Amino acid sequence: MKVTLLGLEFNNSNMGCQALSYSFTNLFSEAAKLFNIEVRFYAIVFENNNEVIHVNTNASIEEYVIKYKSFHFWKHVRKLFKECDLIVDFTGGDSFSDIYGSKRFFLGSILKICAINSKTPFMLGPQTYGPFIHSYNKIIAKWIIKHSRWVFSRDADSVKLIKSLTKKVPELFTDVAFTLPYQKAFLPQNGKIKVGINVSGYIWNNGYSFAKLSLSVDYPVYCKTIINHLIQDEIYEIYLIPHVGLKGDYFSESDYVIAAKLHEMYPKTILIDTYKTPMDLKSYISAMDVFIGARMHATIAAFSSGVATIPFSYSKKFEGLFGSLEYDRIIHARTCSTEEAVSDTLSMIENYTTLIDEVDRCTAKSNALISKFRKRLSEIISECSNHKLTQM
Repeated sequence: MKVTLLGLEFNNSNMGCQALSYSFTNLFSEAAKLFNIEVRFYAIVFENNNEVIHVNTNASIEEYVIKYKSFHFWKHVRKLFKECDLIVDFTGGDSFSDIYGSKRFFLGSILKICAINSKTPFMLGPQTYGPFIHSYNKIIAKWIIKHSRWVFSRDADSVKLIKSLTKKVPELFTDVAFTLPYQKAFLPQNGKIKVGINVSGYIWNNGYSFAKLSLSVDYPVYCKTIINHLIQDEIYEIYLIPHVGLKGDYFSESDYVIAAKLHEMYPKTILIDTYKTPMDLKSYISAMDVFIGARMHATIAAFSSGVATIPFSYSKKFEGLFGSLEYDRIIHARTCSTEEAVSDTLSMIENYTTLIDEVDRCTAKSNALISKFRKRLSEIISECSNHKLTQM
């Protein structure tokens, strides 16, 4: 069975994008095994270093780098779309929106439109939809959703948005990255409370030059105040855990660059910089007692490994995803003040065992939604495996 993947990256410096990719291919491969179907994945990607790590699957994964101005690229894509049995699009989990700029939204939409026009079954995987700031982007999104064979959402807010745009009723699941495998990292057992902090370079630099964030919280002040307060108390051990950017990477959105600077400012902190995959990173995060994260997939890694989780929300995707799981321990950075954000965070850290109990309760909800998605995948595989004769 041939499956083309859009909006899933296996070599992106953003570990959240990789987490989605590995999680979905694992889930799909496991479902295909029930039918004794061999799967070959073809990923249309922005970045490729010719190294895809296979996790819990022996499925073939081939990558093709996007070249929007290349005639040969589009010729190959058209041929691939027509020959495959299923096309799946995740849009990076949160980029089916124009909050990151209209250009990014439009370029992602071109591939979706081509996929739909190929007449091959097209699925929008569980993701966040919107917001759409500009009316013309909303028109494009409406057409894509209306003409997609399957439309899946990872949060209830997106379901409401889709219903308001089209007559489609999307199916609600949750983020597939909840299933990302890991092995709890071994860290020194010294009796201290391990606090993991994921500092976002994207938020630290106030978004992109063409798409600034509108937060009511001063993020750099928030981060420094939290760290400065915790290092005064010997009971805490602070780990700075980047989720975008590896050691040696230097770009404006890199978490690693900011984490390294904070580590220089606060030498008592511990900088995690030896990870290479999202599985490695989740293994470190799982060893924390409490975790503060501004990258959503970093918080998903914490939540799904039973860690007391404090998401720092800069967009509606946080409230949407965690709200669907009935988990409300979120810092609402678009509406609260810096002082309120700091006070609420410190209070939750002090009472982190209560958060662990809440995470455990809400995990049952995410597990149920994942089980529901596994069943749906099996139905889709059964339907699409006979879409056309597969040349293996």
